[in-house]
Amino acid sequence: MIALYIIGGILLLIALLLLLPITAQIKFENDFFLKIKFLGLTVYEFQNEKEEKAEKEKPKEKSEEDKPKEKEQGVFEKLKAKHGFKGAIREIFDFAGKVITEVKPQLLKIKFRKFKLDLIVVGSDAAMTALEYGAVCSIVYPVLSFIDQNLNIKLKQINVSAGFKHIESQFSVSFNAKANAILLLIIAFKALKEYKNFSVRNEL
Repeated sequence: MIALYIIGGILLLIALLLLLPITAQIKFENDFFLKIKFLGLTVYEFQNEKEEKAEKEKPKEKSEEDKPKEKEQGVFEKLKAKHGFKGAIREIFDFAGKVITEVKPQLLKIKFRKFKLDLIVVGSDAAMTALEYGAVCSIVYPVLSFIDQNLNIKLKQINVSAGFKHIESQFSVSFNAKANAILLLIIAFKALKEYKNFSVRNEL
């Protein structure tokens, strides 16, 4: 009988832990970064493998054998190489739109904070910059409008601009999401299915 009480107590504790809020810090800037915090402590962190190793490695003395290695392309760089900047943005926002549609019932229960989007469009000249900017806006704003109207997200820090004074196009997005573990696992499972299709289509 005591054993049953102990097992019941453990199961109750696990259930309570699963229902406690977890904060996920998500960022995409060429590659995907994810940090999960529980009760203020980082319990999981994912980032580009090479970037992670670079942070841990100490500077080494130069030698004749040392040769510069080519930096591995991140997801966004691969998409740009395959589709161009505008095409890469289209692929990213098409993927985001499909995920949002698939997990909308779960997303409505999540608190989103610190949503930030920076997108600077640069063409080969001023005229192409204006054309590319218009095309990118037609891709981005319908998705942002859907998010603003349907989800619990305050889209305040949105910067989509034509980079007439910039040399290269830029794209980054970041936000925090707060929910319980069960909800985040459901979303992660459904998003992973969409990501597999996205990866196969783009040969990532």
